[in-house]
Amino acid sequence: MTKVLFDYNEGKVSVLFPFNMEVINIIKTLDIRTFDWNKKIWYVGLTEVETLKERLEINKHIVNFSISYTQAFLTDKPEVMIWTPIHHRIKMDYPYLFSYQIEDVAKLLTRNEYLVAHEMGTGKTVIALTYLKEISKSNPSFKGLIIVPVSLIRTWLDENEKFTKLPIQVIRGTKKQREEQWKVDSPFYITNYETVRGLKEHSNWDIIIADEVSRIKNNFSKTHQAMSKVPAKKRIGLSGNPIENTVKDLYSIVNWIEPTILPKFSKFRELFLVEEFISLPDGREFRKLTGYKNLPLLKKMVAPVFMRREKKEVIKDLPELFRQTITVDLNSEEKWLYNEYLNEAEELLEEGHSSIGVGVKIREMLSGLEAKIEECVNICKETNGKIIVFGEYHQGLNKLQAKLFSEGIKNEIISGEVPMEQREKILDYFRNSDLKVLILQTKVGGYGLNLQEASTVCFLNRPWTIAAEDQAISRSHRTGQKSNVIVYYLISDTDFENRVNEILEEKKMVTDAVVMNDILKKRKGQTTKV
Repeated sequence: MTKVLFDYNEGKVSVLFPFNMEVINIIKTLDIRTFDWNKKIWYVGLTEVETLKERLEINKHIVNFSISYTQAFLTDKPEVMIWTPIHHRIKMDYPYLFSYQIEDVAKLLTRNEYLVAHEMGTGKTVIALTYLKEISKSNPSFKGLIIVPVSLIRTWLDENEKFTKLPIQVIRGTKKQREEQWKVDSPFYITNYETVRGLKEHSNWDIIIADEVSRIKNNFSKTHQAMSKVPAKKRIGLSGNPIENTVKDLYSIVNWIEPTILPKFSKFRELFLVEEFISLPDGREFRKLTGYKNLPLLKKMVAPVFMRREKKEVIKDLPELFRQTITVDLNSEEKWLYNEYLNEAEELLEEGHSSIGVGVKIREMLSGLEAKIEECVNICKETNGKIIVFGEYHQGLNKLQAKLFSEGIKNEIISGEVPMEQREKILDYFRNSDLKVLILQTKVGGYGLNLQEASTVCFLNRPWTIAAEDQAISRSHRTGQKSNVIVYYLISDTDFENRVNEILEEKKMVTDAVVMNDILKKRKGQTTKV
């Protein structure tokens, strides 16, 4: 009979006991467990505690919990956080922070890994920059790397200039330019995900902060693998929506931040995914995701490295957000083309082929419908303030621009074809002139931009994911917005776009069940359909 103590420190659950081979063998039966050879301590996953406790007690061992573990998991948390001297010092040193941001900086100081999953528009960039400034104060040799989508480099530099004024060296350009930039001695560097594969020679990092960390949501992508190979003492991920498609996105992100939090993917799949095997005519099989289970357990597992705030929770004076769906009809030519595409997709499926390519063609065609363009132009005519229009395809964007020009309405487009330097000039022009309409391709304009000057948002087509849609809306509906924001969805009266809407709402339910702070109080079910 051995006394075993569960302890909690620096975000990890440790198992403390005098040497006993039976206890060690019981720990080895767990899916999530590691042994620190330097400290001679076993660590287990948070969700393994109940299982381990039960197995130890069956074998007559005595189990106790430390004060720190009890305070973290076995007692109710106060609804109002009690500030410590650290909170008050942060408030004095950084007067630009809101109260919730002070609490978040203080929380980040308590451990080396975190996923900051605050809703878009709540000031994650300012929180991260302040955290960098705070942790570098006592260490003159501190080295930090910030990795962001290329379109956000300017945003980070602007926020830094406005608030923290940290010395940050930009790594961007040709290979030769980047080599010269790396030679600059700086405590902080900022670069984009596309250059992350060349970071091996610059790998002595005290911290890596990855903004829009959903860029590594695929555990098997080259970017994720490259990021995982770059060593750092601390890893912080920022993402307004860590579940863009499925909970596998969250698995990949958390696995980069702290690999010991979640089990191996095979066990993760068994615990949380509902799948069925689909057989193809050629004999191949694949797994089809049909739902989820045990989402409250997943929320508990990621809790040690996860923080989430919503705009309505922290920004009390944020103007309201209104949404309106406008349904439009297809003209006779568009109906004929739409039906032709459906026939093509049906033939491909009957032959055992994928119809994804046809689906893309249908979305592109529907984004540029004559009635959508007309309706969008009418919205622009009737709106007094500035307007942002989102769409995914050049066909619809270019049609809209031409029609707006013909009506005498000033507008500019930012798409993937526009060079980065030109994009920044267009954004400045939109913010500081009488330019009324900014047309943005969702994949390049939907992330990280601050466009509170606009209070009307219009979608020619909804993005494939709720995450991308929320990101786009939050370009306008965010801290600093002084007017109510209205969002228009232009939807065709077709089975295709109606089904896209249904899928998006179903995905939103899954995201809510894992990341929203109060959702578990409202939903008691254990299985969620996809």
